[in-house]
This record gives sequence, structure tokens and C-alpha cells, in this order.
Amino acid sequence: MLTENAVQDPFIGQQLANFRVDSLIKRGGMAQVYYGRDVMLQRPVAIKVIDTRYRSDPTYAERFLREARVVASWWHEHITPIYYADKQDGLYYFVMEYINGLDLKDLFDRYKFDAELIPHTDVLRIGTAVASALDFAHRKGVIHRDVKPSNVLISKDGRVLLTDFGLAMAVDKGSQGEILGTPHYISPEQALRSADAVPPSDIYSLAVMLFQLLTGETPFHDESPTDLALQHVNNTPPVPSQINPLLNEKTDTVLLKGLAKTPADRYQTGAQLIEALSEALPSVTPSAEPMALPPLPPGAIMSDGSPSMPTMSQISVVDKIALQLVEDGRSIPDAINPTKRNLGRRIASGIIVLILIAFVYMGISYFSGGSGNNGVAALTPVSTGDSGILPITLSSMTLTPTGTATKQPTETFTPLPTNTATATAVATQTPTSI
Repeated sequence: MLTENAVQDPFIGQQLANFRVDSLIKRGGMAQVYYGRDVMLQRPVAIKVIDTRYRSDPTYAERFLREARVVASWWHEHITPIYYADKQDGLYYFVMEYINGLDLKDLFDRYKFDAELIPHTDVLRIGTAVASALDFAHRKGVIHRDVKPSNVLISKDGRVLLTDFGLAMAVDKGSQGEILGTPHYISPEQALRSADAVPPSDIYSLAVMLFQLLTGETPFHDESPTDLALQHVNNTPPVPSQINPLLNEKTDTVLLKGLAKTPADRYQTGAQLIEALSEALPSVTPSAEPMALPPLPPGAIMSDGSPSMPTMSQISVVDKIALQLVEDGRSIPDAINPTKRNLGRRIASGIIVLILIAFVYMGISYFSGGSGNNGVAALTPVSTGDSGILPITLSSMTLTPTGTATKQPTETFTPLPTNTATATAVATQTPTSI
């Protein structure tokens, strides 16, 4: 989890009120988020600090404080709660709940690495949580304006929370010609002018996110942020089922309505979008093209002597989050630690496999002459005269046209060469979680 040390970041090791700053979690557009500790209540917290570039800018300071004031006045099960806010030595910061888990971008990338997509049931569960949070904010008169996977947090116990209202503004307020948001997920009207953002602008961004989770791609791509934003304004999005053939026409209709160019033509609430999607989605869980080679089974010994870990298709979404935490070196309860939880199961499976191999070996030895009958199986049918029973030896499967069993020469069995799978360590990204 440490990405910068105290030498590189002067905030690490400082104490702001009752909160000690321990390490950097991530840098955002206008702020940094740190992992810290509430020394009074002895609990982990996330501390958001305005970036040094904007501390002297009253506009950003006002926006930063507005985020703290707005979200601190709310309580919603799918919005990250804020505990405290203050200004110290010209430094604006606020403290919120620390979410020990992954953001949705990291989770999506883990599936994509294994050439898979998140199951439909989990897409709907995540989408329902985000839609509920957005509808709540809209009823409070606030537009998020930056809905994207990296702003959706999933804790190790499966909670889904929407975070980072740093670009949020009241519906009756707006910027004059300023364009804010993330180009891959920005609505057409927001791409032209942020002051034109309306609640369905967030619904558009949610539809882009759902499109990506269900197809593996965002609707538009371009290296230039400006050109990408203009694609949202001018280009027709691709049909989802043309990217993922496992999707049906009803799903195409729902997602494309969510991506309508005009706000009035979209779903007006997140609940409407999710309800339509839940009715349209096929029951079959989509997946991308299969991998060229099957993954090593859980518990297989890799070239470095360590046991292989389960792939995305072998463990649940919550376990995927726990797995990432294990790779990051963060402590999690053994109850959801896939390495420790499956250890006993793997040992038992290994013993069963060894027993089966022993039985197979004994059977081969028996039928290949191990009983001293020169290679003829003891179960060879014996014919009597012209009864029509043909003698069959299991060692050679040769049919003899006479009525007498013919002894077959003893065969020498040469073991086939064994293919040894060599696992290559793959570097993993350090997840961002707040």
C-alpha cells in the first residue's frame, strides 16, 4: 500500500488533529488521499488533503470544502461517510471512512487479466448500489459529475460505495464554460460545458460504466481527451452485443437508451436504468475469449515452489478482493483469505488424487500381466465350441476368430513423457482503495 515514503512526501508521519498520516493511497485531480489512524478512537481512516497546486486557489479550496460539507451532512449506505474536516497551517483536509478493499477499476482489471468479465449478478449488485447513491444525491440537489469505476469502492466484505464528490455541485450552480469530468465516462452536455450538467448526466456516466462491465470496453476510445469527449457529443455508440455476442437485444436497447445524446431521452433515475437492465440481461454470465492454455489448478506447485492461486473463475467476487489484499501484503481475516481457507481443502484433494493414481497403477499392472498369465487378462471370456463368444484380451483388445483363447505376447509399457507446466510470475498492479 505504500507508494511514497516520508522522504518523498512531507505529510507522511504528520498528525492532523487526532489523525496520524501513515501512507499515500492515491493522488487525484485536486487532492491526495492518505491512509491514516485515528489515534483517539484507534481506527483506520482515509485522509483527503487538497493538492499543493490548488491550496492558494480559492476556487478549488471552496470546492474542496463544499464536498466535505455536503457529504458530511448525508448518511447513505452506498456513499463513503465523512468523519471530520478542518484547516491546519493553510492545509485543507477532511477525514472519512477507510474502505479496505478495491475500487471497481482494479476489480475489472483483475477479471480482464484472466480474460473474463464480472458476472451479471455482481454487475447488477454494483450498479444498483451506485444508482441508489446517485438518486440520493440528486434528491439532495447534487450532481456527482465524475462517475467512473475508480470512484466506486468495494470492501472486502462486499460493501459497494460511491466516493469522490470533488466535482459535485448543486443543481442550481455551475461553472462558466469549465469542462470537468473523465473523458471516457463524460456525458455529451458535460463535455461541452459543465454548467449544463443535469442529473441524467450522471445516469449517462453510469450507463458507460455498465457498458464497460458487460462488454469489456467503453463505448468510445481515443488517445486525445478532447477528441474522446467530442465522440460522446457526435458519435453513435456501438451496439453492445456486437462486442459481446452473449448479450441480447433487450440489453442493447437498455444500454443505448442510457447513452442517448439528449438528457431527456435517457432514463431519468438510476433506479429506472437498473430495473430495465435487470429485466433485460440474459441469465448466462458473459466471458471474453478463453485463454489459450488452462490455468494451473489451485494448489499446484509453481516453479518457485509456491502454490498457485485461484483464477478469477474459481473464486467469488469477495474472494477476489481478499486475494488482491493478500498480494498487497495487507492483513485480512483468515475467514476470507483464499490462501489459508483453501489450504486444508487442497491437502485433502492432493491425498485423494494420490490414492486414485495408486489404484489406476495397480489396475494397469494387473491387466498387463502382473498376475502371471503372460499378458492375458484374467477376465478374458472363455468360449465353448461354436457358442459365438469371442475371446477378448484387455491388454490388446484383439478379436480371435477361433473358439479358443489365444495368448498374446506380454507388452512392455513405456511411460509417456510428462509435460511440466512452468508458471511465470506476472507483475500485478497495486490496487487503489479508499
